[in-house]
Amino acid sequence: MVSGMFRLLAAAVGVTAAVALAPPAAAASSIVISPTTWAYTDSGAPTSKYVDQSVDAPVGAQVYASGTVHSKRAYFTYDLTKLAGTSIGTAYLLTEEKAVADCSATRTQQVWLTDTATSPTWAKPPAERKALPGPTTAEPCPSGRVVWNATDILRTAVAGNAKKATLELRLPADQEADPGLFRSFGHAPLLEITYNSAPTVPTNLQVNGTPCGDQPVVAGNNLNVDLSATPHDADGDQVSVEFDWWPVRHPDQVTVNHELYYSSDLPQRLSIPREKLLDATTYAWRARADDKQLTSRWSSACRFTTDFTPPPAPTVSSVDYPTGTRSGGTGIPGAFTFSGNGNPDIVGFRYGKSIPGTYVAADQPGGTATITITPTSTFPPGQLVVEAVDAGGNLSDQVTYTYLVADNSPTVTCTPEVAYVGTPRTCTLTPYDHNVVGYTYSLNNGPDIALAGATASFTVTPTADNPYVTVQAKARLSNGNLTESTTYYLSTQTGEPTVDKPGQPVAHNQPLPYTFHAVLPGSTSFTYTWEGGSPVTVPVGSDGTATVSLTADGPWSSEPLSVYSTTADGTRSVAAQESIWVDLSGTA
Repeated sequence: MVSGMFRLLAAAVGVTAAVALAPPAAAASSIVISPTTWAYTDSGAPTSKYVDQSVDAPVGAQVYASGTVHSKRAYFTYDLTKLAGTSIGTAYLLTEEKAVADCSATRTQQVWLTDTATSPTWAKPPAERKALPGPTTAEPCPSGRVVWNATDILRTAVAGNAKKATLELRLPADQEADPGLFRSFGHAPLLEITYNSAPTVPTNLQVNGTPCGDQPVVAGNNLNVDLSATPHDADGDQVSVEFDWWPVRHPDQVTVNHELYYSSDLPQRLSIPREKLLDATTYAWRARADDKQLTSRWSSACRFTTDFTPPPAPTVSSVDYPTGTRSGGTGIPGAFTFSGNGNPDIVGFRYGKSIPGTYVAADQPGGTATITITPTSTFPPGQLVVEAVDAGGNLSDQVTYTYLVADNSPTVTCTPEVAYVGTPRTCTLTPYDHNVVGYTYSLNNGPDIALAGATASFTVTPTADNPYVTVQAKARLSNGNLTESTTYYLSTQTGEPTVDKPGQPVAHNQPLPYTFHAVLPGSTSFTYTWEGGSPVTVPVGSDGTATVSLTADGPWSSEPLSVYSTTADGTRSVAAQESIWVDLSGTA
């Protein structure tokens, strides 16, 4: 009796049903299968079983010493479960000849698909179902490669969900008693198979980037509703995804969309135009993958509900920074509350200084959300632009909230208030309020220097090289934040000398007197350079002046004069710069 499994296999290979299967395209994967068990049968011992013997597989007649002739056949059983759900591209049975009675004889060995038989006997052989084309061989004899084409029988066997296949190696019935045709083969012939695996069910189903779950995804605020699913194919084939979608209340209104073939394991997307969807409607959709040969099963259905109606605008309030009143201060955090005013459509808010780019969720539908802002400047006025967001991502009209920040920067005073270069200046930092624990200050945008205490002082001495000093100071609050900076400009007298010079232009090549007047108190010398020459130092007279004779003898119409004074302790003034015009009309 033919088993139920074999009846399915036999029908698949065309024994009891005429089903023609078109050859699939080239498969992407390959596998080599060895038999799980093998056996041979012997006409001289018709009821004996020879299973998994450590001998070569005998095929044909052998003459024993007693003179009796024993005809033999070999059977090989293969496990096909690894090929379940695949489509076969090619399949070949390969073995090698171990011994040949007569190499001049034509190879006429046959391979048959039989009923599954793991321990057959000569008296009870499995039923033969279909012969394989072949053999083809690689010479010489004995051949190391004898091949039968198993494509058709395995393609249809796998398509019929067969779990095992037994192949019989024998001679034609009218040749089985001829010892001259005997050959033995390796007892583990291989099935070399190329195949294509079916794609698996697409995963990672999403609507507008939100994963599907037990509840429908709310879709809105977009021109389109984007569905996405990720196909998977073990062979790495390119796959397409079919998206089917329909209104839940009208399951007969299915729309089918096929996307193009793309690489496996990459999300594929379907964008449904908004005009094809009804507002406030729940839709279901599913996806399956296809690699041009096989199609996966459908995914579970995912659902989304459309919501194309924007929510009402929120309200914004702050106790710490009420609109219209200068409050708080730089470095002082303030709470700002957004409210959905009880409207259950509102699930969150977007906000920003000018563009609402940051999202914060409401504590409950229609509820509130509170953010903290720490002002860093008093000007321009603070501003928040806020909009409400519903579950579909729809945005309300924008609300603009403005607020004023009180000035809590420190006070800078320096003494003496005005002084010459070289004079140390004591600068004191005092707080705007009692929350100050320290300061940072910088000179001329240099590095920040930290000072501790509610009030702090430091010393600055302007010099001729750096006479103009700008102090920038910030108070450090008890919360660790810094206030906005205060800018203070030291008023410094440069002390540069004045110069009495002859009337202009001066005569060329004529010595003329120039008188320097000291301005920097305590000056004891003048240092001057003339026509870009080396510096010359002269003493300051008792009347605070010095006169020198200078001759304009260069070929230039303008001669440079630079002069500064220096005190006994080495403090020097800023240099006075003079341009002396020269009359060159009489020069050659």
